[in-house]
Amino acid sequence: SSDPTSLLLEVQEHMQTLCHYIADWCQKWRLIVNCNRNKTEIIIISPNLCYKDADDLPKVKMGCTNLEYVEKSKVLGVTIDENFTFSHHARAVSRVVGMHGIKFLTKQPE
Repeated sequence: SSDPTSLLLEVQEHMQTLCHYIADWCQKWRLIVNCNRNKTEIIIISPNLCYKDADDLPKVKMGCTNLEYVEKSKVLGVTIDENFTFSHHARAVSRVVGMHGIKFLTKQPE
């Protein structure tokens, strides 16, 4: 069984140190961190991103796996982006509601 976990850091420079602590703690307690794409990733939430190029981003590892930087991420079913807006999530929900709304409108009474 797995439980979703999100970590929030104000100081980006501490990411690698925190990942080392997490990896060590998980190893001690025989837990496995799923570092697959879309499971363990990094999103920098800031209206003024200071990195223009992906090569400028510091490399962060969880154990032996390089973590990927993403522009948006889904947390407990809600998609957030690097500007902490919910526009991607709102569009996805609107599409789903729109599809189901059409079904509700065309459904014939029994």
